[in-house]
Amino acid sequence: TFYQGLRSWGGMEEGDILSADGVQNLIAGLPSEAVVADIGGGEGSFASKLLGLRSDISVLLQEQAVTCEAARSNPVLKPLIDTNRVTILERSFFDGVLDLETNVVAAPHLYILKYVLHNWGDDDCIQILRNVRTAIEKQANVADCRILIIEHGPIESTPEIRLLDLHMAVLCGKGATERTTTEYSRLLEKSGLVLHDVHSSKGAVYALECGIK
Repeated sequence: TFYQGLRSWGGMEEGDILSADGVQNLIAGLPSEAVVADIGGGEGSFASKLLGLRSDISVLLQEQAVTCEAARSNPVLKPLIDTNRVTILERSFFDGVLDLETNVVAAPHLYILKYVLHNWGDDDCIQILRNVRTAIEKQANVADCRILIIEHGPIESTPEIRLLDLHMAVLCGKGATERTTTEYSRLLEKSGLVLHDVHSSKGAVYALECGIK
């Protein structure tokens, strides 16, 4: 089916971005027992692949309630949940990102937004990014904390990705769009964040590494 095809395509792209040198270096540089926050992480496909790279880290997956139920039922994710390598938090990222005061989870060293921002218009993206920034500002490791935004692109070198905008508009509604690196940089600036690096992959997907100003 159409959605099964999207999942298969998304799975290949996850492998592409996780094999990118810059992303691998970032993950390899995380301290032992680091926590990665996968915000809007769906049913946990990316989280499971990420944990396959490091046996000493864990993931906090934040999603809306209905998707969290699907994640808990994911046979790939279940053993990771049972061994406390994945913790699931039911919360819309519009209501806030994480809640370290009421959740017994260590402060994350890395926040991931994979295929989240392209689903939303600029104002919504800024709200999501500001919520991530607010969560980081409550942590002791603010300077060391990073955000990894994973999206299709870069459009500058693969302009055909703009053709996805029609699909985005149909699936996600007004405002959903693929953006250039410059357009993402403007969103980050308005959200009180700064772009540190851009990591390309062998496929049509890349990652923007960001942090607090």
